[in-house]
Amino acid sequence: IGSIYTIKEVEMSQAIKWKVVSSGIIKIDFSEDAVISSLQKIFSLSEDKARKVVDGKPRTLKKNLTQDKAYQVKAALEKIGLNVSLKRIS
Repeated sequence: IGSIYTIKEVEMSQAIKWKVVSSGIIKIDFSEDAVISSLQKIFSLSEDKARKVVDGKPRTLKKNLTQDKAYQVKAALEKIGLNVSLKRIS
């Protein structure tokens, strides 16, 4: 059974923005080099900046995203082996 949303509810949900936050930790069964290489390709990062993403410290990777876009980015990053979460920012 599908939900019925009012126009106002849809507009409000689109106004909410999200950020994608890396835990800085690589998932089990993924190599650090492979994750770094993938991060370089996805975000056009230098190797040094990509290494900072997996240094064990939480970092915001993308912000001001719609919920749909945030989930897409999260899924892509999890697929390459990065632990990430979504945080509501507005």
